[in-house]
Amino acid sequence: MPYKDDQHKREWERLHRPRRLARRRELRRIEAVRKAAEPATARVELGESGLLWFLLIASGILAFVILNLRRPKRADIGSRLAF
Repeated sequence: MPYKDDQHKREWERLHRPRRLARRRELRRIEAVRKAAEPATARVELGESGLLWFLLIASGILAFVILNLRRPKRADIGSRLAF
């Protein structure tokens, strides 16, 4: 947003600078406390569980494919029964 009076903008920033810096410090402090309270092991467990889910799904797909390859086709069953 362009300012009409550049001098007025500089004056406003100069007057409010301590308040803005204090607010930034407060927000950084809050974020640091939040990150410190969050257990670091939860991130590791989520990563490991993601790998476990991937392996579970991949092995299920692999088993499905292998079982379907070994199963005879329906057309083959019909031709075996016909005399």
